[in-house]
Amino acid sequence: TYQNLLWKDGFPIYQTGMNNRVSEVFQIPVGTPEGLATLKQYFNDHCDGSAAGGIVNFSAGVSYTFATSTLPAGTENAGQTVVLNWDPVVNHAMTFVGYNDSVRYDFNSDGRFTNDIDINGDSVVNMLDWEKGAVKMANSWGTSWGTLGFAWVPYRTLALPLADGGINSNTVYTMKVKNSFVPQLKLKATVSYSDRKELKIYAGVSANTSATVPDYIITYPIFNYQGGANYYMEGNNTSNSYKTLELGLDISPLLSYVDSAQPAKYFICVEQKDAGGSGSGSIVSMAVVDENGVTTTSSQSNLTIVTNSTTYMSVIASTSFNQPSITNSSLPDAQSGQFYSEQLSVSGGNSPYAWDMLFDYTEVTNSNTFPAEATTLLTTNSDDDGIARIDLDFDF
Repeated sequence: TYQNLLWKDGFPIYQTGMNNRVSEVFQIPVGTPEGLATLKQYFNDHCDGSAAGGIVNFSAGVSYTFATSTLPAGTENAGQTVVLNWDPVVNHAMTFVGYNDSVRYDFNSDGRFTNDIDINGDSVVNMLDWEKGAVKMANSWGTSWGTLGFAWVPYRTLALPLADGGINSNTVYTMKVKNSFVPQLKLKATVSYSDRKELKIYAGVSANTSATVPDYIITYPIFNYQGGANYYMEGNNTSNSYKTLELGLDISPLLSYVDSAQPAKYFICVEQKDAGGSGSGSIVSMAVVDENGVTTTSSQSNLTIVTNSTTYMSVIASTSFNQPSITNSSLPDAQSGQFYSEQLSVSGGNSPYAWDMLFDYTEVTNSNTFPAEATTLLTTNSDDDGIARIDLDFDF
């Protein structure tokens, strides 16, 4: 979802990246003629009448029995690379970008190109026997591979089982994106650290401006105890300048927990987990930026990142936004044993709306003494999926 935003010299780079959002990820089973027809339509117009079509991703094996050849002379695209079969160990992702029903390859070496005879000896004529038609694949190995980085993949490989040379799950994947999106609130921060795999970076908010920790948080797949062994924040260890990274996060979802135009306290949270290394660094600065570009900068700076703990830097800001609210004042009573459905109404915000359950509950710490250890301990027959038996002293 491109939730990461990098900054340079105080200005955002890759700004458009934060404005890109996925609205739906879906799959197309392509192991049947019907599925293949859907894929062709998607190539043509996204299956929705669009002026342009789409592309899809797939995965397959390319290590051991992966075999390629060239299309025969006298046929469509003669001399170009064709994939004969994939390896059963899936280890690579690629892209299909189009198709051609006239691409041909003689798999059974009978001197003909057919789609209507049994070439694999299973007494059934189906897509597994097709020798005509292929999708065009774009690889990521550069223009020196295949035909300038491309290859033709016969339709039959879309239907083949994985063990017999097919693609993974006989399925391709793609997504729909939102036509327009502008984050309502972004967090800008500068973090300096010498071992990025020790850090988890996320954001939070509290409506209580006196809070020292956030009441609600939002996490991201980036900077989640990852990034290789002992690498600086920018992934290069040749200079101390690479220890410092300016980053940005879309924190718009946190507005769900505050009121429009009311002050709230926003946090950048840097959780450190000692991995036995000697990592050190600090949160240099942070600010929040609303959709109009108004920036509120924290008065804090250069907070040392504490080992095996979470370090917080915060700023108080008021953000005006078109806040959605549920307008139903009550709901009809539900009747036991009967199906119940009621559509809530909403005002404000921007459609389309996404609905979810709000689990609002109170947590209370129990300070009572924990019961003493039982006199009879159970020992399982395995530390993994083991079981233990005890005879109950009562009957059911």
